[in-house]
Amino acid sequence: MRTQLRWWFWSESILGGMSLGIALLTAVWRDWAESIFDTAPDRSSGMVEWAVVVGMAMVAGLLAMLARAEWRRATTAAL
Repeated sequence: MRTQLRWWFWSESILGGMSLGIALLTAVWRDWAESIFDTAPDRSSGMVEWAVVVGMAMVAGLLAMLARAEWRRATTAAL
């Protein structure tokens, strides 16, 4: 069974992986953005970092669901 995946699947998968990577990076190294951009928008309280973790994890989950739907569409179209 050969599946024909559209570019949507690949873009959702890559962007979802990048979002998950940013969420994990921020969870492990909380002040990476502050050290790169040389600014502390939350005055080092950590609220912005946790918002980034939650937001990027939600984006990664949404993109994973969309990629799964695209995968299922391709496999059912191949039948």
